[in-house]
Amino acid sequence: MASPMVWLAADLDATDRSLGEQWTAELHRCAQALGWTLSPWSATSAMTDLRAREFVAPYGTRRIELRAHGWLPILAFVEGKEHRPALKPGDPWEPEPRPYLNPPELVAWWQARGWLVPDAAWLGGLPDPDDLAALSPREGHFLRRLGWNRGDALLLHW
Repeated sequence: MASPMVWLAADLDATDRSLGEQWTAELHRCAQALGWTLSPWSATSAMTDLRAREFVAPYGTRRIELRAHGWLPILAFVEGKEHRPALKPGDPWEPEPRPYLNPPELVAWWQARGWLVPDAAWLGGLPDPDDLAALSPREGHFLRRLGWNRGDALLLHW
């Protein structure tokens, strides 16, 4: 059974699969290099191992949530929430669909290190007939019924 990852197969073949293991170190390097702060909020989805961290721009002017695939070097950005409840490790968290963003400095930094950061417009678009044809008939039908965009299909549990 094919998953939505087939949409990025060629790009994933060109990435270093071990990048996911360097996740925490890369987060800190990125924050330090760009002058952003990592907020104390972080979460992992129990259903998909989707990892999320929040970057806060200098002077708190903007909050960006970084969402990374659990085991592949794919990530995306969404607008962070202003107030988040504190989570203890192991607390359940499931991400909510939100519009995808392309913060230029963050995208460029992660792409320069080999991470796959699909364009926000592509992530936010609905799968076209070719996308759905690449999936099994069951998955294509289910995804069409859900009405999810490509980013949610790639990163969220369904």
